[in-house]
Amino acid sequence: MTPIRYNTDGIALIMVLWVMAILIGLALTLSYISRSESKVSLRSKEYVLAEFLADGGINRAIVELWYRRQAIKPEDETRWNIDGSFRSTEVANGTALVRVIPESAKVDLNKPNPLILKGLVNALGVDTDVQDIIVDSIQDWIDPNDLGARLNGAKSDYYMSLKHPYKCKNAPFDTIDELLMVRGVTPEIFYGTKDKKGIRDFVTVYNKTGKINVKAAPKEILMALPNVTEDIANTIIERRKLTTFSMADLQAILPDIYIAIQNYINVPNDNDDVIFTIDSIAKIPGNESYVGIKAIVELEISTNDCQFIYYKMPEIFTLQEKNDKSNVETK
Repeated sequence: MTPIRYNTDGIALIMVLWVMAILIGLALTLSYISRSESKVSLRSKEYVLAEFLADGGINRAIVELWYRRQAIKPEDETRWNIDGSFRSTEVANGTALVRVIPESAKVDLNKPNPLILKGLVNALGVDTDVQDIIVDSIQDWIDPNDLGARLNGAKSDYYMSLKHPYKCKNAPFDTIDELLMVRGVTPEIFYGTKDKKGIRDFVTVYNKTGKINVKAAPKEILMALPNVTEDIANTIIERRKLTTFSMADLQAILPDIYIAIQNYINVPNDNDDVIFTIDSIAKIPGNESYVGIKAIVELEISTNDCQFIYYKMPEIFTLQEKNDKSNVETK
């Protein structure tokens, strides 16, 4: 019997085609991975560059604070305002938007005045039914005892009933971030939204006097004072841009409401402030996002040094959020 012979040429061709398809697939996959890693590396480089620019803005602001304190004004520089207005400043091979504000110009959470607190959350556009909850709960949070809460406040019995329970601190705030644990303070109220500013930019735990420094307070805090409308706040802001500004000047321009606000404010000398918040924002090259750094620094007068009390790692801002920043001052 003649043996049957099979033609294997077709099978070999199919195997070759499969091997070629697999190799082409591997090549495409490696090419895609390589391209993706290159993009990630480039974006990481751009992010790091923006981070360094923002950090450079922080350090530039610290230098400017020493210039102010020592009455130094280089010929090619203008004196920086420290009222929370943004200004563009050159840093290395780029620019950063930087603002500086003394902690004395903010509302101290550990020395809360219910009237000022209520005025602040109202000026920030917080819903009316939430305002009293926030004001009372802040006071309950720092009360040293865990007895009954205020009418709209909260103590441990409320916080322990939450999905993730914890106790009321019953002690002063260590950082403003603790506000996120206080009843009524949502992330939207704390950080702000596209339409509303967040409370975190207007409160502090480092205002030693508890009074508001009207030489540097932002408009929202000025509007928290009794009888101060937006127009009056703008009047104060314009007047304090002059070379000198004192309590007497304030009394002269606001005789009708001075008595109502005099116990809540002060007008310190420039050298009285030693603790400042600095915000620095830098654009990420190649896209419409920005890196922002927030720092709180204290000037060490005896050693001519500076101590960082708080340093928030870089945050990403969108173009819309950057455009929402007001009072940008360009050199």
